[in-house]
Amino acid sequence: PSHDTRFYYIEHPELKILIDQGASAHLDKLKFLTTSVDVLIQGIANREHDEAITQGYLLNLKPRLFIPTHIDNFFAAFNPQADITYLPGIKWEEFLKNFEQSKPSAKLIKPKYGERIVLTP
Repeated sequence: PSHDTRFYYIEHPELKILIDQGASAHLDKLKFLTTSVDVLIQGIANREHDEAITQGYLLNLKPRLFIPTHIDNFFAAFNPQADITYLPGIKWEEFLKNFEQSKPSAKLIKPKYGERIVLTP
């Protein structure tokens, strides 16, 4: 199977943002860019990589804000009236339990389809 790197690192004078939608952890490939981020927007579609997220990304990059996503959300046509599943195929309660057990310092925001998220420094 392919383990392509699907991440974007955005550096702004007030915020460092990582968007990672890859199928597996890419911390080793990110080291040359940064060792910390303010905001982590992370794909959580692949259930076998929960530990890479909670014990890897969250503990190593220490984001203040964590926003879980699913790569399919980036390819769906925008329709605020649509009745779509936010995280298709995700066992949300299981992921949330793993997240809370890892005791990250990050605040978790589960975005709502079509609603704005405001990032502040």
